[in-house]
Amino acid sequence: MTRKRGSFFIRSEGANEEAFKLGLGWLVQLVEKDLAKRRARLAICTKRNLQGVIEDVLGGSSIRMLGKGESVTLNEKVEVTLLTERERIYSWPGPILAAFPSKRLLDAIDALYDTTDVLVVPWTI
Repeated sequence: MTRKRGSFFIRSEGANEEAFKLGLGWLVQLVEKDLAKRRARLAICTKRNLQGVIEDVLGGSSIRMLGKGESVTLNEKVEVTLLTERERIYSWPGPILAAFPSKRLLDAIDALYDTTDVLVVPWTI
């Protein structure tokens, strides 16, 4: 069975705030084109990765909500929840923004069934 999944990456390295902002903008654009993609996941290795660039962009209150397993809304359009390496899911019927992922996290995302789109903001190329 073949999967219809859009997979993209932003050419950047390190803790790049602009690249992460582009990734969030990508999520918003997806929803503007297709309302079925309104629910998205932010994939990171561990919750500690929320500190730094991600916290600088999203703000402390959003980071606390994500850390508790709650969702945050971007531009009143995209509902984002957190996905970490430790979480075991087998399907996700929406887009995923992978921020500074490890190979292990990318492999786990690749194995997910029904994921519609994936954008990777890499730590290294």
